[in-house]
Amino acid sequence: MAKEINGAEDLIQEEDLQVGESSAMEADVNDGVYVHKFSKPVVFEDKTVESLTFNFEKLTGRDVRMVSREMKAAGLVVLMKSVDDDFLTRFAARAIEEKDIDVDIFDAMPCKDFNKIVSVARRFL
Repeated sequence: MAKEINGAEDLIQEEDLQVGESSAMEADVNDGVYVHKFSKPVVFEDKTVESLTFNFEKLTGRDVRMVSREMKAAGLVVLMKSVDDDFLTRFAARAIEEKDIDVDIFDAMPCKDFNKIVSVARRFL
């Protein structure tokens, strides 16, 4: 299906965009482990963090259920896990390998990095 973008005469194939994005993600993730290098160092709880390692392979269905329970307990409603940023950040936080880093780091990171990590987490649901 072709899609016109910003009134441009050139048409871009929607499938090409999805394939390109998927291929880029696969190049970044090896055996369920994703190492994210921040676009600029993030200061979090008096520490400077330049990269984080996410091991999504270690997560289980229990982790997904626990994130859902945490969110319900906080009064947050999730309609679709795969598009809910709060759910995805909590899910990704469970995959962080570095000690003393938790979900709150997502509030400190640049938007570009946040979006990249959330996109990677979405693939593992």
